[in-house]
Amino acid sequence: MQKEIVSVVFSFIKPEFVSEAVKVYQKAIENKKKFKGCIDIQLFRKVNHRNEFMIVSKWKTLEEREEYLKSEFHKKVVGILKLYRQNDPIMKNFEQIMEKDNK
Repeated sequence: MQKEIVSVVFSFIKPEFVSEAVKVYQKAIENKKKFKGCIDIQLFRKVNHRNEFMIVSKWKTLEEREEYLKSEFHKKVVGILKLYRQNDPIMKNFEQIMEKDNK
């Protein structure tokens, strides 16, 4: 079984910049799906905390995820979002250890 990678990023945005940050996230997600190895990506907002976000992306391999992190596109997005964030994001990578049962 090939081990897929799920990357989870938690980000806290300054309340006055939530609308701007959401626009950046939306554009980034549209483009990120074009990167080699990106299977899926979704943006979530914490219930009752409109400035706390979670991005969940699924990758074919950790190497492809790391290549994306080195890309000029990723560096540009991080630079823009840095202006809107309250603090540094928290990023964690997880590997798939079981296949889902489609029964």
